[in-house]
This record gives sequence, C-alpha cells and structure tokens, in this order.
Amino acid sequence: MKPLLVRRRTDDGARGEVVGDEGMGLLLVILTTGVIASLVLVSGAIAMRAQTSARQHTQFDGALVTAEQGIDMGLARVQGAYVLDGSTYLSPHMTATAFDPSPDCVGSSVSFPASAGASNLAERTWARTQLMTVAATASCLHTGPQGQFVVLDPSGRQTVYAMGFAPSFAAYIAGRGRARLIKSEYIFGPYKPTNAVLTGGNLEIDSSTTVTTSGSADPRLAAVHSNGTITVGGGNPTVTGPVSQSGSGGLPSSNNFFGTTATLSATQSMPSISAASVYGRNVASYLGGWFDLCADGTVHAGATTGPCSGTLLGSYGVGGANAGGTFANGWKFDATTTPVTWRVTAGFNNGVYYINGGDVGQGTGVGNPSVAKATIIAAAATTTCNKVGGNIDWDHVNIAAPYIDNTFMIADQDLRTGSNFSAGSSSGGTVVSGLFIAGDQVQMETSSSGAYGAVIAADKCDPSGSLVDADIIKNPAVYFDPNGYAPFTDVINTTLWLEYVG
Repeated sequence: MKPLLVRRRTDDGARGEVVGDEGMGLLLVILTTGVIASLVLVSGAIAMRAQTSARQHTQFDGALVTAEQGIDMGLARVQGAYVLDGSTYLSPHMTATAFDPSPDCVGSSVSFPASAGASNLAERTWARTQLMTVAATASCLHTGPQGQFVVLDPSGRQTVYAMGFAPSFAAYIAGRGRARLIKSEYIFGPYKPTNAVLTGGNLEIDSSTTVTTSGSADPRLAAVHSNGTITVGGGNPTVTGPVSQSGSGGLPSSNNFFGTTATLSATQSMPSISAASVYGRNVASYLGGWFDLCADGTVHAGATTGPCSGTLLGSYGVGGANAGGTFANGWKFDATTTPVTWRVTAGFNNGVYYINGGDVGQGTGVGNPSVAKATIIAAAATTTCNKVGGNIDWDHVNIAAPYIDNTFMIADQDLRTGSNFSAGSSSGGTVVSGLFIAGDQVQMETSSSGAYGAVIAADKCDPSGSLVDADIIKNPAVYFDPNGYAPFTDVINTTLWLEYVG
C-alpha cells in the first residue's frame, strides 16, 4: 500500500511539498507536548495556590492559638497581682508596668478612653492601635509555639486584650503572616470548693477513711480529685462521691469502696494560697480578735499596717517580760527550734492566731480541750522553696467553729492533723464547717467526729525533711460542705471571650 500523501498549499496558493506520515507524527508530538506542558503549568499553579492557602490557613489558626496564649497569660498575671495586692478588684499592676501586665515590658500605664467604648468598632480600633504600639517594643513581645503575642490590660477596666502574630510579628509587618485580636472581660468571685479533697500532687487514701457530705447534702457531691495519682495504701476507705485523678499512674483499685468508679480527668485549677494575702484581705474585719504571734516571741494585735506591726500585747521570748508563760491561756513560745515554734499547751481564747515566720506545734500535757471559735494561720518567712516556717502540726485541741468564716487552718507550707482532733459539726440541719489549706502537702488523721468542710493541698513545694512528705488522708472522716466558700481568696472568672475580626 502506498503511504498517505498530503499536499500542503502555501499562502500564495502555490503548491507546497508533500507531507508524509513522518510529518504528521511530528505535529502530533508537538501538540501533545504543548498540552502536557500546559497541564504541568496549571497543576503547578494549583499546587502553589494550595500550598499558599494551606500556609495562610495554618498561620490564621496559629495566630488565634497564640492570641489565646496571651489572654491566658494576662488573666494569670491579673490574678497574681490581685492576690499580692489583696484589696482591690482592679488590676493594681498597671501602676507599675505599662501596656503589658508583665515585669519585662515597662512604661506608663494605659487608660481606656470613653471614646473607645462608643462601639465595637471603636473599641477594636483602639485596642488594635495600642497593641501594635506595644508589639513595636521588643521586650513586650512574648513567644509561643506558633508565633508571638502581646497583651494589654488597661487600668480602670477589667478587660484583657491580646494580639497573636503567626509566624511572627516581623513576618506580619512584612506581609507574610497573620494577626488575630481577642478580648476577655473578667470579674473576681470567692473561690468555692467543688471537692471534699483536692490535691495538686499524688494522694494516698488509707485505712478507714470516710469522705462524704455534711448534713442532708447529697453524698454524691463528696468528690476527691488529685492532679497527680491516687493510691489506696490499705484498709477500706470509703468515698461516696466521684474519685478522679489527672496523673498517668494506674487508677486506684479500691473501687468497691468508692461511690463511682475512679476516672482519669483533666487537671483542676488550685486556688492561690498565701497567708500574707489572707492577712491583707481579712485583718481589718477582725480587729480585736486577731493576734500576731511573731518569730521574736512577741505578740501583737492585728493591724492593717501588716503582721507584727500592731499594738504589743506581750513578749514571750527569751528575756521578755512574759518569757516562759502562755498567751491567751494556751500558746507558748519555743525558741529552741529552727524556725521557732508557737506551741498549743491548753485550750485557748477565741480568735484568729497568725503565726508569722514560725511553725505551729503541739505542747505536752494538753489533754483534749475544745475551743469555741478559732482560725489558725501559719505564714512562712519566705515564699519560695525552701520555705522558712509556715507549718501547722495539730492534735488534741478541738475547734468547734472557725473564727474567720469557713476557714479553720491555712499553712503556707505543710499541714498535719492527728487522730485526737475534730473540727466543725452538723446538727439539726445546721452545718458548721471550714477549710483546711496547705500550700504544700497535707496529712490528715482526725477523730471519728471528723472534720467538716474541705481539704486542699496545692503541692507548690516538697523540700527534703519537711513536716509532710506526701498528701495522705488516713483514718479521718471528712464531711464536705457543698455550700462552703473561701473568703480568704478570690478567683478570676471570665465573663466574655470575643475575637475582633477585620
């Protein structure tokens, strides 16, 4: 068969050359190559757009996560400043630092102008302008896993603003990043325990411990939670409410004695525990019934000017006028220990007893007396680990009711109670209860009469040789009061969380 011949005509109508199969094949190759090249270009463009879109989406999400970090930091520092100040609901740190509630960003304070409250747009514009100004100061930029952020807490307004930049503020300014703006409004409210026992570290429940509710409250409310791991050391402990832990250790196996099966749950927040803060917030309300037992053996009346600065009520230290005697019929100074110890030797007068820079200990020959109303507070001389003083070691002396509402004992460091002690009561529908608080660890063994209220151990520190090495609830009856609250500290509550877009 003859090959197919195609005669191609030139533009001027003259006959051209004859094109055979070889020429047609070349044309097809050229056309196919062009199509493939076009597809490659289109695919590449699509891939580049997809990559750009994915990067922008990642940056968009990263900026939000980073801004949320800023809100968390701002609220935490507002809480910390409030605890240290202890007297105002507005963030006092704004008088010391500038735009950002942190020690590394210094300048003049920022007030919220009335014009910024005219509308959401006006507030967003004002906050954005302020935060961009803050971000231009390198010391005000905080770095998180997905970007950088700045925080603003204007004076006179209970609002925290935060702006997150991903991947960085510099990239955002150069047009290669994203930014998102969040605001959070807050108020302070009394801390209300939701657990009969709450510990920041590992917790051991032993022997014939009973944890339930007081009065006619639903026993299922008597919860126990540890941010560490819970173990059952032995015996038949009973907990009528839920038992939970956040630690990765095995769940306690003694479920036959618990109201519900022990579960693994999220970490719970701890209240801020500071004896000095308790002093600042409460002493003015209890003048006349507040006594400062000082590290030098002197006793002073409580005063708004601070611990051990009020009227001298007597000197019980070495060389003091009352050395060797007792204060309020039951407190005796012991300078032979380091730090010093104020020991309980008998039933004493009603009041708040604030041991400043020393420990509380047990005397000899106490018997088993009762005090009608008392609150015991042990303040450490230092607030960082290792703490000096701030321990309570208590036994034999019962306390019928707390002197400060709902507060039996607060120890900056460790709290230990013995088996010959009870606190609070429930009778005829009336519950008398209070909190037992330790900044570090708690070990509780009460009499069968038990302790009414709630037990909290923050587990801030655990130095070697301290009074209590681990959180242990052994043998006592703890009767949780679900209606109790903690007047010694307020916690920050978020009332609004809003992202400003645009």
